[in-house]
Amino acid sequence: MTLVGRGVPNAEVQFREGLNVVSGPSDTGKTFIVQCIDYMLGGKDVPESIPEAAQYETVRLSLNVSVDDDEVVLERSIRGGDFKLVSAGKADQHLSAKHSAAAKDSVSQYLLGLAGLAEKKVRTNKQGKTRDVSFRDLARLVLVDEETVISKTSPILTGQYTTGTAESAVFRLLLTGVDDSSLISSEDPKVAKGRQVLISMQ
Repeated sequence: MTLVGRGVPNAEVQFREGLNVVSGPSDTGKTFIVQCIDYMLGGKDVPESIPEAAQYETVRLSLNVSVDDDEVVLERSIRGGDFKLVSAGKADQHLSAKHSAAAKDSVSQYLLGLAGLAEKKVRTNKQGKTRDVSFRDLARLVLVDEETVISKTSPILTGQYTTGTAESAVFRLLLTGVDDSSLISSEDPKVAKGRQVLISMQ
């Protein structure tokens, strides 16, 4: 990951394949680094401003996308906006920062494709309703901050009642490779009961 600005040397952090730990004393930029990575994985929140980064304008995230170490670079303004995908021998490509199952030109769909998880679905409720996986579902599992590490709750779940089913389904997908696309959803009992009431009133 590289920060680029005018009149300042590039600021770079290199990572290795596998588990990486960003460590160091307080107020040395660890949180900023994590925020930048999350931002480059499709996060909507721009990294919090710190004095050391004031002159930087662009974040670049280099990715090895094959066993032959072919490299692509995701580029994004540190102030927000969409992505540019730079790949050797190819024209630069625009990628939307916003995930959409219908649009294939988003950074989420691109990263899901690299992970072999494009067009996968996860269950969202007891009735078997499903939705498409977004890379944001995975980002919180592959990028773990200090608060999550020291939390007493499971890092798999956010603790939000409405998202627990989908979060468990995403983790199961990562463990097994099997998604929930084969599920046939049933009608919500509350909806069915409400319709019966309406029919009886007519």
